Amino acid sequence: MGIFSIGEVDILSDKYFSELSNRMKNFVLQTIDSIKSSQTYIKDGTLDSEQPFTFWKNKYLKVITLEERSLAQRMMILKVLELETSEKLYFNQWAQILDESRKLNSSEISDEEAFCLNKLYRAIRSFEDSKYLISFIPKESSYYETVFTKLLTYRNKSTQWITLILYSLSVETDQSIKVELELKRYKGQTFCNLWDEIKRNLKNTRSLLINPSTSSQDMEALHYRVARMKLLKSFLIENLVQYELIELLDFTPKVAMDNELEDKIVEQVRQVVYKLDYEVPKLIQLYQRYINKGWKQILLKPVFYNIRNQSLGKKILLTFVENMKNKEDLKDLRLLIYQEANSSSAFIQRIIGSIFSLLGINKAPPKL
Repeated sequence: MGIFSIGEVDILSDKYFSELSNRMKNFVLQTIDSIKSSQTYIKDGTLDSEQPFTFWKNKYLKVITLEERSLAQRMMILKVLELETSEKLYFNQWAQILDESRKLNSSEISDEEAFCLNKLYRAIRSFEDSKYLISFIPKESSYYETVFTKLLTYRNKSTQWITLILYSLSVETDQSIKVELELKRYKGQTFCNLWDEIKRNLKNTRSLLINPSTSSQDMEALHYRVARMKLLKSFLIENLVQYELIELLDFTPKVAMDNELEDKIVEQVRQVVYKLDYEVPKLIQLYQRYINKGWKQILLKPVFYNIRNQSLGKKILLTFVENMKNKEDLKDLRLLIYQEANSSSAFIQRIIGSIFSLLGINKAPPKL
């Protein structure tokens, strides 16, 4: 739950911020007058009103009355505004003002706090900035999705999808995640990282669920987390099975695939390889490349039937034979081809006969 509430007003809109900025100018002018009327000199003769941001931050933490605290907070705002330009935005300083407000105030949002939120929103430069800002926003507010969109826009690491799915609170934001995920044409290894992170997250969360020391309140949050991880996993699976063959074959996560994902990917790979428009040497290279990555038995028959169904000219067949010859890692594929040849006279006439011819053996192949 965010710290502040302000009804249905969109406090991050340009219109609201413009009105708020005008009010803040008047507040700050009043504050300066008030400070000057009672300010003191410190050791080096500098007036309070000329002191830097840190001076007013410390004063804010020490003062007791609400009036003094409000004066100090406005002076903090003034000091950041004095430094800020259109090119230089002070995200960290605005964040510090909000952090201190959160420690001392849990009521409805003040104009000062709303102003800081707006400055933060307009100073966002990274995913972490967006993640920090959204922690202040009430989840039921009308502008939560506005900040969430920023969070989605600045996402730049595969594992940060987990943060996104946990901050997503509606069907609309879930759909935004799904669409954005579909737009990211990650290589297989990047998706492996995300898959591994989801699976680890699920495992750790489930271990907490069975821990007797976990409170009922924490249980509810953990169940929610599991549900969100499952949803993200389903988005990932839907996206993966639409990928190109090589991207699928490169998907070899450290954490084992579960049945749902494995079945879908395996079936997709088989269907693609059956119909793959590759010449025989390239098919063999594909087989050789991926048989050591756990795809051997899955690729074996699709590659074989693809080769079998091609109309092999002499040049292609010769290349095929040369590639197959004396290759230990192609043993199963070679065996399958010759087993099939023994049970198919048409196939043996076309393959074995051509091999004799290409090898310069001028006799018909033996009858089997």
